[in-house]
Amino acid sequence: MAMRRLVGRPKAKEPPPSLDNQSKKMDDMGTSLDTKIKREENELKKIKVKLKAAKGPAKENLKKRGVLILKRLKEMEKRRDNLANQQFNLDQQNYNLESMKTTIETIGAMKETKKVMKKQMKKLNIDKIEDLKDDIDDLMEDNTEIQDVLGENNLLDDIDENDLDAELEALDEFDDEQLDELDGENVPSYLHEDNMPSGLPAAPIGDPSKTDEFGLPATAVPEKQATGL
Repeated sequence: MAMRRLVGRPKAKEPPPSLDNQSKKMDDMGTSLDTKIKREENELKKIKVKLKAAKGPAKENLKKRGVLILKRLKEMEKRRDNLANQQFNLDQQNYNLESMKTTIETIGAMKETKKVMKKQMKKLNIDKIEDLKDDIDDLMEDNTEIQDVLGENNLLDDIDENDLDAELEALDEFDDEQLDELDGENVPSYLHEDNMPSGLPAAPIGDPSKTDEFGLPATAVPEKQATGL
């Protein structure tokens, strides 16, 4: 304890300034310079206005003051441009540093992914996968054959395709008139237009005072024979 009191503890080293902090400081300095430059420019404008109306010694004093303001203005503008160049270089370095960090992190992520992929690949067997694929293909083919068997129509097995072709060719030999005659022959005689009645009989009427047990006229007599519709 005595030695520590005599010698003292070494001061903890402060961390080096970061590029982000330095860039922020330069940005603040640039803002301050811009404010000062704006103030000097306004002052110079006022002197220019006064010079138009001034004469004699007053005019000379205004010129001297204007020259001093111009010198300060040029110096501050030079300082601001120099600071802007430094900040640009600093920001460029900061960008390169962040880009390198991102690259390192990306490489680390790729290495970790490689480890995981290798671990997962051990669980896969290409031969077993191919066998599984072949088994599935065989099952699908068997299912297709089963569906074909279930869909077979044995009623058409006894019909000769050559006979069907011959009948189709024979149908082409009929013309339209022959088809019309065949259609007429197949129509029953009572449906021919010649045998169709020309009209319907008139509705029967009776004595409304005489009705049967159902409320209908007891005697129905046709009013007149209908001659047509």
